[in-house]
Amino acid sequence: MMLNETNIVSSWDDCDACNATCYKLIDCGGPGNYPTVATADSSFAVYVGKTVKWTDVEDIEHCATVYSFICRTELFIESVINIVDCFDTCAACLFVEPDAVVPELKIGRAVQPGYDVPDCAPPKTTSCE
Repeated sequence: MMLNETNIVSSWDDCDACNATCYKLIDCGGPGNYPTVATADSSFAVYVGKTVKWTDVEDIEHCATVYSFICRTELFIESVINIVDCFDTCAACLFVEPDAVVPELKIGRAVQPGYDVPDCAPPKTTSCE
């Protein structure tokens, strides 16, 4: 089989560009929960294998695990990814701290039993008296 320029699907300037590393974020709820997004930003290398809490362009928080891949081998949506925090697992990222329980204050009686207590309401008077 003879190959020529019509057989070329993609081309790159050099081997580094051809084998560039990209990073994909797979949502902790699975790809059906939120689509997998990707970036070519090399600063994501430190997050590979970790789970990150991140926000999208609408400032909605998501939890996703970061994986590396060769850019030319897979296609994903490129998105603005703002890292909020980093965790070891999806469970740690998704954990929501329960609201603090406010202790119930126990208030004793203002007047001890057996003592004279003034009437709560003033005596009623009428215009006829």
